[in-house]
Formats: sequence, C-alpha cells, structure tokens
Amino acid sequence: MWDLKGTRQTLKKSDTRKRSAAYPFEIPYRLINMYSLKGDTILDPFLGTGTTTLAAIAAQRNSVGYEIDPAFSAIVEQNIESLPLSFYNAHIYNRVEKHKQFLEERNADTSKAPIKHFNEKLNMQVMTAQER
Repeated sequence: MWDLKGTRQTLKKSDTRKRSAAYPFEIPYRLINMYSLKGDTILDPFLGTGTTTLAAIAAQRNSVGYEIDPAFSAIVEQNIESLPLSFYNAHIYNRVEKHKQFLEERNADTSKAPIKHFNEKLNMQVMTAQER
C-alpha cells in the first residue's frame, strides 16, 4: 500500500488551473522505476505541470511530453529549473535506504525463498533480474 499525500497546486485561478490534475511526485517516480530502465524515454501525453518529467529526470530517464495548453510551458520550465540537484539526489538516496530496510526484513523472514539477484553497482540484493 502506498501512503501518499496530495500535491498542493500553485497555479493561479485560471482556466489552466481548472485543467491541472497535479499529483504527488512519488506516483510517477515509483512507476517509472518499476516499469523502465535507466536511459529509457518516458512519454507523458498530458504534460501539465511536468511532474512526470521531473520524476523521469530523478530516475535518470529521458522524457517527452505533450501539452495542448501553452500556458503550461512556462510552468514546466520553471519547475525543472527551480529544483536543485539535492531534490533528485534525496529521492534516489531514500529509495535505496528503503530498499535496504526491505532487504533486512525480507531476509529475516525464514519462510521466504532467498533473494537470487544482485546489483553490483549498488552492492545489494534485488528482487528481479531487471533490477540487476
């Protein structure tokens, strides 16, 4: 179960705000990491404020987005340029730390089969061959 909080929209009251469907960064970030590999290209057919693009950057993926409302263009650019590298690094660090915690709990449960994959770059066990 994912415990995620909603995202406050900083858009001014306008038609653009009515069309925005802002959601937490963590949703596209997790999905991108689950279903793609480093270097892949992520397509966002409804770019909006660019949350999926930000998640793709953090996950070291390329991103292509389409948006019919030109008012979102400046918002996306501002969102990309305003986030410091530390924002992306924190998400990567937290993801690795959560995985380490998962491994401790999983390996302590003797009723579970041993984890058979290993990521040499991270020097840790991983659940799937894709994560290697």
